Amino acid sequence: MLTVSREDIELDFIQEFNAASRFIKLPIENYLKLLNLWDTINRPQIALINSVNNPKYRFICCALARRLGKTYIANIIGQLVTLVPNSNVLIISPNYNLSSISFELQRRLIKHFDLEVQRDNLKDKVIELQNGSTIRMGSVSTVDSTVGRSYDLIIFDEAALSDRGEEAFNIALRPTLDKPTAKAIFISTPRGRNNWFSKFWQRGFDPKFKEWCSLQADYTENLRMAESDVEEARRSMTKAEFEQEYLASFTT
Repeated sequence: MLTVSREDIELDFIQEFNAASRFIKLPIENYLKLLNLWDTINRPQIALINSVNNPKYRFICCALARRLGKTYIANIIGQLVTLVPNSNVLIISPNYNLSSISFELQRRLIKHFDLEVQRDNLKDKVIELQNGSTIRMGSVSTVDSTVGRSYDLIIFDEAALSDRGEEAFNIALRPTLDKPTAKAIFISTPRGRNNWFSKFWQRGFDPKFKEWCSLQADYTENLRMAESDVEEARRSMTKAEFEQEYLASFTT
């Protein structure tokens, strides 16, 4: 099951927005076809693309079960942003090991499309393309090292795993989204109700937070997942663990 907090977000097809106002300037359908992903993209990924592309929403909070491709599609969006000259993308996670997963994915996508790279420095945790765009990697524990520049997109991966995420975003990261069109994507499997990720996710349903949009999807949205494997997981995990990992439930 897939739930989206805003009624104007389509779930079954990629919406067309005016080229001047949509966030992803390049045609994402053609990009996905070049990656041979067009026939395998799932509804949560479509909903995330539509939410990001919609000019009404700047903050997209995704509570998604495991194996729905949430990190992958967020990184595809991130690379499409950097194909526009002089754009800046930040990938941040609770720790560098998690951020490195996305960083290496960005490298593979760059290699796949044979993009010209000006600088690829793992020590500095930054990739600079020939067109002047950058992809930077950070962690919550060293978030201060990522400030001092404006970002067009921040991807906050595995957000619920950090208990300092709200402080990091409010104090260090949100001021870097100073362009009117800049956006942030928060993606994670939930970790209970009483934390900042749950708080941010609830904003998508709150009329006071009009720039927020929230998604939630369980394992049934992954058409490749075998029911026998799900049943095995159900028998071997606690009820709370199963609801958290497979149902993306904000269970305590």
